[in-house]
Amino acid sequence: MRPYAPILLLLLAGTRTQGTETLLHVSGISQAPMRALLSADAGRPPKEIEVADGHLAPPTALTAGAEASLTLLSDDGVPLLSPLRFIVPAEGGRHVLIVSPGVPTGARISLVPVDFKSQPVGSVVFLNLSDNVVRCWLGDRHVEVRPGRSARHPLEGTARRKANHRIEYLDAAGKWTHDSSTTLILAADQRFIFTLGPGRAEDGPLLRHNVTDHAPEQNARPATPVSPPTPTPPPDPPAR
Repeated sequence: MRPYAPILLLLLAGTRTQGTETLLHVSGISQAPMRALLSADAGRPPKEIEVADGHLAPPTALTAGAEASLTLLSDDGVPLLSPLRFIVPAEGGRHVLIVSPGVPTGARISLVPVDFKSQPVGSVVFLNLSDNVVRCWLGDRHVEVRPGRSARHPLEGTARRKANHRIEYLDAAGKWTHDSSTTLILAADQRFIFTLGPGRAEDGPLLRHNVTDHAPEQNARPATPVSPPTPTPPPDPPAR
């Protein structure tokens, strides 16, 4: 059984919608928490954040539809890679940006909607970072997920529960093939995003990681915006 580890997020493009805010959580998998610069909206300074490892971080407010980038930093503040560029989802709402290992850039980002309509408390979402179409089973029900996509499993519930978790992949012959299985204990009143991959299932069992929203209501509250709005100057005093 492979232990579940941390996550990193999804790329979505969208039409620019001025004046609307999108709340963006940034989380990661497969590494310790690390520093990063989150930049959005031309001409405004970036904000240094910590990429949370395996849990949903509080969101930051960004302009919907803005061009943005995430730059991973070393402990000394030196950029580790070229900026990871993405478009802030234009429809607004809340999304998580998951940073995960990627080839050839060394890191990959994925965007997954995490508003309470897309992912209610107690639900499980699977993010497929592999090259295969996969079936993700919890108990006797499954959800099918194509490469680079995410999908919510039909099993939901706010109570603590145990579930057999099994993965199948579609092989080159068009046959569903067993990849791996384990037992999950899903805590009460939490939300879960499980990732599969990267890589080809044919090369060995797919790596499995998770990002957990331990405090859904608290984590829904936005952190400080990337750039505070410019204050409006007071009106000129009346002439005497």
